[in-house]
Amino acid sequence: MIRQGYFLFFLFNLLFCCQINAQDLLSANKTIDSLIDICRNSKRSAAERLFLARKAQGIASLIDVDSITLKVGRTLALMHLDNDDLDSYVRVNSQNLELATRISDSFSISAASANLGSYYRLVQQNDTAFYFLNNALKYYGTNEYSLSKATTFYIIADIQHVAKIYDGAEVDAIKSLEIINEIEQTENALDLASSVYNLLAIISKDIGEFEQAIEYYNKSIDIAKRMENGYINIVYARNNIANTYRSLGNFDRSLYILNNLKSEKGNYIALDSSFYGTILNNIALTKVASGNFDYDEIVATYKEAENISLEYEYPNGALNALLDLSDLYLQFEQYDSVMKYASESLKMATEFSSNEAKQRALMLLSEVTPGEQG
Repeated sequence: MIRQGYFLFFLFNLLFCCQINAQDLLSANKTIDSLIDICRNSKRSAAERLFLARKAQGIASLIDVDSITLKVGRTLALMHLDNDDLDSYVRVNSQNLELATRISDSFSISAASANLGSYYRLVQQNDTAFYFLNNALKYYGTNEYSLSKATTFYIIADIQHVAKIYDGAEVDAIKSLEIINEIEQTENALDLASSVYNLLAIISKDIGEFEQAIEYYNKSIDIAKRMENGYINIVYARNNIANTYRSLGNFDRSLYILNNLKSEKGNYIALDSSFYGTILNNIALTKVASGNFDYDEIVATYKEAENISLEYEYPNGALNALLDLSDLYLQFEQYDSVMKYASESLKMATEFSSNEAKQRALMLLSEVTPGEQG
């Protein structure tokens, strides 16, 4: 822990000297750098690192040098993220972007824009996310090869995939991989590469290129095996491979993979508590698609998947379960149940700004709601 004397010494000089001389500025900057280094020490608690980042911010505000303010601001934003304070994360990044734009600091503009774009993608405000991410790309160096730039291309590709702009999504995903191949193969770089191949696989599956999708998923798995903590990436890819086999009509192969994943619950539950619900939902979906299933068992499985997703605050998982259950009820002409669960889905999709789920819910409701025939 930094001794209180460090702060008292510098604060005394900064508060009572009429003018900050070069030596004071150098010393204060060294103290700020020391605090930032400590903030990056993941062995300390998130709360303690946030406290130290705020100490650095206090010193920076007294020095009032824009470049130092931005340096501290980038660290402070990340500490708010580590403490799950997303409102403060957005606020500090917005302040950083405003100051960086005013002084034409390209690096800080790209960093703050990328951070804001990532946040808005997380909350599914994709138009806003695309604006900030595209702004970040304008300020990266033309020949810059960095993890941040690769990540920006990846998220833009993800947004385009959601918008069904498949060609653009594929191009930007490949740009991300090209950058990753030129940088140090750290754990984060490998994690991103595994995720990019997973996205390319999903794109291939969506456009009907199922064999290509499976090839990409296997590449994602191969990269994840090189990671220290790549197990969850492998699990996600295996689940997606099972879904691809379902699309190919190979239901036995799909269920074989999914049941294996179900039995491995104890290995991934601590990494992604909601994922077990996803597996259950996909097992039910695959059995229904095969035509060989017990109705009551499938209803129970969908409801269990929904409950697990809600318990672990995964609204997309809950929405998928509700909508798949509504489809089942429609198949068996249980129209009151379709109305109930599709309406619940519509409400949830509206709350969480999930346009695709919202459209699906509206389509289900149109099947059971009397209206004008045209």
